[in-house]
Amino acid sequence: MAKRKIYIISICVIIASALFAALLLFTIDYFVTKDKVNSYLADNHAYITSDGDNIYGNIIEDGYKVFLAGETRGTEKNPSAQLAMIKMLYGDYGVDRILLELPHSCCVALNRYLDGGDETILDEVFAAMPDDYFMNSDSYQEFFVALKTFNNGLDANGKLKLLGLEKELSDTTVKNAVALLQEMTAGLQTASARVNENWRQLAELDTTQNYSNQTLAALFGAMNADLSLAKNTVYAALGDNAADYHCIVNTLAESISAASADMSSSQSAQAAENLFYTNFKIFYDAEPAKLYFGQMAAEHVYLATMNSADADSTFAQQIDSWASLSGKVCVIKYSYENSAAADFEGGKEFSIKQSLYEKEFNNYGNSPSAMTLFRLDAEGSIFNTQQVMVSGGGKRTTDYYRYVLLIENSAALEKAA
Repeated sequence: MAKRKIYIISICVIIASALFAALLLFTIDYFVTKDKVNSYLADNHAYITSDGDNIYGNIIEDGYKVFLAGETRGTEKNPSAQLAMIKMLYGDYGVDRILLELPHSCCVALNRYLDGGDETILDEVFAAMPDDYFMNSDSYQEFFVALKTFNNGLDANGKLKLLGLEKELSDTTVKNAVALLQEMTAGLQTASARVNENWRQLAELDTTQNYSNQTLAALFGAMNADLSLAKNTVYAALGDNAADYHCIVNTLAESISAASADMSSSQSAQAAENLFYTNFKIFYDAEPAKLYFGQMAAEHVYLATMNSADADSTFAQQIDSWASLSGKVCVIKYSYENSAAADFEGGKEFSIKQSLYEKEFNNYGNSPSAMTLFRLDAEGSIFNTQQVMVSGGGKRTTDYYRYVLLIENSAALEKAA
């Protein structure tokens, strides 16, 4: 009995010693890493005003062609950060193609609003959104009004163009998309009998009716096939509308197909990434010399797959794999101090948590604009060599993203009144 007690005590002492050693090593590592993080960040941050001005100069390197910002959805300051980034990237680099988490049919309408200022167009776009869609808020309507004001001040040959990557949101956006396609193809004929027949069927669709997915899938699948088999013919007939038409057809075909499919959550997540990719490729192929910026949910923009991600290959990973864009995709992760987010779909609000070392970014906040931009991949960066703020897969922080934008004191986003 005494031997057993001694044995148990010995085991407990060994376990306690191991736990103490582990705690000691973690504590030492934490303070060493924390010191390296702060030492680096002190020399690699800048402040951005709401007008997109860099108070101490821009710290984003030249040479990028696509800029992607990853947000936590549902926080009040996201739209103002988006506007500031658009202004900054336009002023410093000439970025004038703006990627949005909206169907491109909505963006075609919004481009008309930016050009002409008809407020009813803006109202109709938001009326078509489901009540629980994250962008359906007064803050985002104000964002587009402010974007129009900014666009009004740009030269005629440097106007912004909004490009939608998202699937169709509702029966209403589907009907609006069909109406746009009918408008674009009205009175057109091509050398392809197949294309002409599909356009004839398109013209006969009644946009006041809801059609079955099966009916629409057959037509838009055929129209999407036309863009593979007879792209030059279709593009020649459509002229300036070609890329808009192509993207709307692709979005309708993929949205309807996804709605009819029985997919797992991971398959659904990958389908969303793939749609973003195929839509972006349409725009990029049409205008490869342009520079692009998109602010979207963070899971779309990581340059390596996170352990918790459902999709195997993100939108950013897919475009970064191109020879023409490899190393030219700039990813900016948004970090939030003392902020909250709303989940419109779930009807809840939650505090946005920061990881252990992510909190060190807060030491350089309290900027005049409440937006602080950090570069993570400069010479001597700990983020280039260690798994700071990320874990797993043998990846380092800058394998996922290269910059962080700190947003402070943002309340949860409120639904449209």
